[in-house]
Amino acid sequence: MTSGNDLGSHAEDAPHRIALCITELDVGGGAERFLVELATRLDKKQFQPAVYCLGPRPIGPGEKLTDKLAGANVPACFFGARGIRDAWRVLRQLRSELSRQRPALVQTFLWHANVLGPLSAREMFVDEADKIRVPIVTGLRVAEPARRWRRPLERWAGRWAARHVAVSEGVARFAREQIGLAAEKIAVIPGGVDVERFPAPPVDPRSIGLRHGRRFLLFVGRLDSQDQKGASKLIEHAPALLKELEEHDLVMVGDGPMSEPLRRRTAELGLQDRVHWLGWRSDLPGILAAADLLVAPSRWEGMSNVVLEAMASGKPIVAQAAEGILELLADEPQQIVPPSDWLGFVDRIVAIAADIGLQTRLGEINRRRVESNFRLDQAIMSYERLYSSLIEGSQTLSSTKIRA
Repeated sequence: MTSGNDLGSHAEDAPHRIALCITELDVGGGAERFLVELATRLDKKQFQPAVYCLGPRPIGPGEKLTDKLAGANVPACFFGARGIRDAWRVLRQLRSELSRQRPALVQTFLWHANVLGPLSAREMFVDEADKIRVPIVTGLRVAEPARRWRRPLERWAGRWAARHVAVSEGVARFAREQIGLAAEKIAVIPGGVDVERFPAPPVDPRSIGLRHGRRFLLFVGRLDSQDQKGASKLIEHAPALLKELEEHDLVMVGDGPMSEPLRRRTAELGLQDRVHWLGWRSDLPGILAAADLLVAPSRWEGMSNVVLEAMASGKPIVAQAAEGILELLADEPQQIVPPSDWLGFVDRIVAIAADIGLQTRLGEINRRRVESNFRLDQAIMSYERLYSSLIEGSQTLSSTKIRA
């Protein structure tokens, strides 16, 4: 990456340099996709973003994100971390790159970046004599009940943050009560979706492996060993679900370490003709448009991007009550069932899938709610306002120190 000019010589009318730091750029992650949208949509008259990724440069589907950054002339630096053993090296390299760029503000996303970012950026210099604190903003994207050992580290690193931006009120509450972050530093900026992209023209179900005339339910999510998205539980209850819905199949979009075990389990249950595994797909908007409804059995969340996209597509949703999802579907709570109530979850899917009129009504409610409350342009503007206020405050502090 090219070096930025010294912060002390930053022209008042020049855009402010912003460092956006994230753990990885996996195309399947909501935080990763949002960071790219933020980097490419920030007002370039006000902000000049650069992206720092702790992990390796993505290959395969993940290249779509790096291509989008390149197309918007947003520089990206990858440090290639693959595990905890790389933490010290990455810390030094990130500190060096931030020293070159001299950003006016640092924004981090995801746990590793929320720890290493503040440690790298907590002290920046105007010149040899005058030290200022560059505002650091951490991004809180999920309320994860597991990995409790992470919380003290995030709380410790969070001391140097000016703000912690939670993606939902549920995540903000989790940050206060479970992580122990200072309440006065927490702000809530909900996620958003580009409503202009939805609904997309529907794909032909036969192009994704369904027989002519079949309808389908859709699941989208990473297939990880913690089963955050509830995929393994969904497969275990698929026999009962599909027995009730003879005209429907189940389409699974996503990838991850549990992909092959779940495919094998599907075959053991005798469902290989009715459960279709697609991996990650670039045509998800068209698949959403063709589905009857989205099933979202997440065990925990922040604010689900795929739920937002399904709402923008005018689709009904059946979800388990997780942080963020409760806020998204507040206008029609019959789309939500209590956590781990799998009998209720199956019954609710069956009821909505069997009633096309109900599907239409719920889909219209969801679309209106997204248009009113969860637009991507609204989210970007909220970040711009936050950045401007924090940068203005830090510059005022710096001027006071220099005059003194």
